[in-house]
Amino acid sequence: MRKLFAVFGNIKMTTAITALVLTAIIGSIAVVSGAIYLNLHAQSISESRTQQETNLAVAATILERRISGSVLNWSEEGSIASFQSWAIPPFYDTEIIDSVTRVTKQDASIYVLEGETLVSRTTSLLAPDDTRIAGLTLDAASPAHAAIMAGETFVGTLPINGVSYFAALQPIVKMSGDVMGAIFVGTPMANVEASAMGVLGLILMVGGAVTIALGLTGLILSRLITRPIPKLAESMEAIAEGNYETDVPYTHQGNEVGAMARAVEVFRQNGLRVSQMTEAEAARIIADQENR
Repeated sequence: MRKLFAVFGNIKMTTAITALVLTAIIGSIAVVSGAIYLNLHAQSISESRTQQETNLAVAATILERRISGSVLNWSEEGSIASFQSWAIPPFYDTEIIDSVTRVTKQDASIYVLEGETLVSRTTSLLAPDDTRIAGLTLDAASPAHAAIMAGETFVGTLPINGVSYFAALQPIVKMSGDVMGAIFVGTPMANVEASAMGVLGLILMVGGAVTIALGLTGLILSRLITRPIPKLAESMEAIAEGNYETDVPYTHQGNEVGAMARAVEVFRQNGLRVSQMTEAEAARIIADQENR
């Protein structure tokens, strides 16, 4: 703390005030911009969660009609209670999964449990050569895998083939209740964050313009406010050196600077009177003081 005061003690007051004003302006805009971005990001995640839950319900409804022997059960709240099926077909083509993606406008897959591994039997995800990715597995260490194996719906972020997805998965269970697969719908996180990132660019652009405008305004105002201080300091220094003919500026102002200037003017006048006294007058004053 002492070092900090020492550093500021070596900086001109006008410079310090200007720096503080600019720091306050930039800091305020940065905090507001950050809060707006975080709020938009949270809103995008919330909207995506709702959208994925809806897409999962749509996908399950389509698959119930397309997979023979499957039954979709709903809860009283209108969410999926369970998706039951006698078996998951081999899917010799992509017609069923494509029908899901056409309606949901999202990527989709159907996973089958092989041992302890969930492997996609059909998917809309493409490899770099534009072919469907074969044998895509769900990371066994992910929360999504744990939720599916527990017979629970999962909604959240999930890495798929090296890409972070905001996804929803619904277990496919046998009539006995045992898990045998899962329905996946999702979209890359880049799509979820696109709106927030787009607004972030706008925030940075507007924030930068406002920072420059307010910074220049603050700089000008701070200079106008602190401009009397250096001149008054020069007058005080000259008077202290015995130059009593020096003019003291700003004595007419009604603020604190004017009060300081008037006090300096009193010292100047007293010093001027003392400097103009003859040696005899000085001796007489000293004698009068001793007599009193």
